[in-house]
Amino acid sequence: MLQDARPDIPDDIGDRAADIWEPLLAISDMAGGIWPDVARLAARRLSVPSQPEDSSGVRLLGDIKHVFNYLGANRVRSNFCQ
Repeated sequence: MLQDARPDIPDDIGDRAADIWEPLLAISDMAGGIWPDVARLAARRLSVPSQPEDSSGVRLLGDIKHVFNYLGANRVRSNFCQ
């Protein structure tokens, strides 16, 4: 029965996310076919933290590089940025 199901939870999913995903993974196990793999892949992609975002300084440098590329320049006057 579904209420007694204890699906295997991927190890890289945290406890809180595991509690949320457990019913869906149990249903996918009962459905069989490709669904157990699809559900676990979705659980990983939606629950496992990705790489941390770049800092605002790194994003700013990237934006400045885009300006240089757009202008085809290797330097820009400081008053241009005001």
